[in-house]
Amino acid sequence: MSTVSGPDEKQIRLIPRGDDLGQTHAFNVAAIKACNEGILRSLTVLVPGPWFLEAVALLNANPHIDVGVELCLNSEWANCKYRPLTHGPTISDENGYLHRTMKPYKRGAVDPGEVEQELRAQIELIRKHIPRVTHLCCHMGTATCTDELTAVVNRLSTEYGLPRELDEPVGHIRMWSVPADEKKKHVLDTLEALEPGIHMFDCHPAFDVPETRAMKGDERDASARMAVHRQIITEIMTSAEIKELVERRGIRLLSFGDALAEDKVGSRKSEVGS
Repeated sequence: MSTVSGPDEKQIRLIPRGDDLGQTHAFNVAAIKACNEGILRSLTVLVPGPWFLEAVALLNANPHIDVGVELCLNSEWANCKYRPLTHGPTISDENGYLHRTMKPYKRGAVDPGEVEQELRAQIELIRKHIPRVTHLCCHMGTATCTDELTAVVNRLSTEYGLPRELDEPVGHIRMWSVPADEKKKHVLDTLEALEPGIHMFDCHPAFDVPETRAMKGDERDASARMAVHRQIITEIMTSAEIKELVERRGIRLLSFGDALAEDKVGSRKSEVGS
């Protein structure tokens, strides 16, 4: 992690982060490529994912990449499934996999104690393998979809010293629902229009290979043609156009860990000046 000072309020700061490492080999290697050859600075890992240990090996071979825990309570794909690390009957479906959607969580059909036990196990396991992990996020938003579950995540965040948000408000850039052939223009136009401040850019790099094509979601375009979408994301994140735009506009690329450190510095300066 680089040495940081307080944030410059007139500067455009961007936290580009790739999610879902651990799901497949194609997800893992594409995300590493998007960091080493592109603009991504942070990656998050699904600890229950079937390719978790490969993600660990790749991240430990690239210690400059910032790492977050993607707290996972869903196994959303039809042909790529993952089970909880712990015994949790209410967080599991009839086949023992994590629920496909957040619906059981939102209607209160899960035991918060089982949720806490599972999320704690995920944090412990990734910290065992990657001690430098800096933050938490929530896969599909499920871990914070109710007030009761949000309280669980906040408690774990405090206990492990792993923040999940910045003190300063953050603008989020999203593109999951953007049609595949419009994604590149959407991303470039969005970055071109960014104003000073700090912005979060979550994306999901992967490669369009048989492994990724075999993962089936629902019939929405972004899920049904997921391999196409995620290949395009990888291409965008490593493209000459996006690198030129970032340099020309003076956009400062930050890892989540760097942004957290700046946030703390800024908070201290505010306290001194008040």
